[in-house]
Amino acid sequence: MKNSDLPLIDVAQLRIGMFIHLDIGWMAHPFPLSSFKLTSADQIATIRKLGVPQVRWAPEKSDPDPAEVAAYQRVFGERLATIPVSSVKGALGHCLCGAGGIEAAITALAVARQMVPPTAGFAEPDPACPIDPVPGAGRAWPIGVALSSSFAFGGNSAALVLGKVP
Repeated sequence: MKNSDLPLIDVAQLRIGMFIHLDIGWMAHPFPLSSFKLTSADQIATIRKLGVPQVRWAPEKSDPDPAEVAAYQRVFGERLATIPVSSVKGALGHCLCGAGGIEAAITALAVARQMVPPTAGFAEPDPACPIDPVPGAGRAWPIGVALSSSFAFGGNSAALVLGKVP
């Protein structure tokens, strides 16, 4: 995917862990690269001072949304670290309006095949995100039910719980 194909996000919505691309020339910003993961509030403040209203971001290279992780922690508590949580966005990119349907189909296949898909492009765990991200390769797992969640732009959210037919 070319950087110009990445979705835009308002700079007010930036958070640590997002992988972004600055469309402005390399001499117009103080960062060593135009594409990088945000690692500090200072970086976000610097971007906001540049006066650009939006930047491009790569959801598949970004850390999970803290609100999503918090929701999983509320539901699963201490068990969360033992439950495989994978994302196919790194393999597919962001399909915008079609993403939820594709992810639901993959979840249904995972339940039918008893195989958790891997999280493509996973590099290293975030200590603030206590999940088992299924890095590298898919994993056989006894799946009774699976959750497919879609958190979209503008606050549009949906969750499907899929299970085996008895």
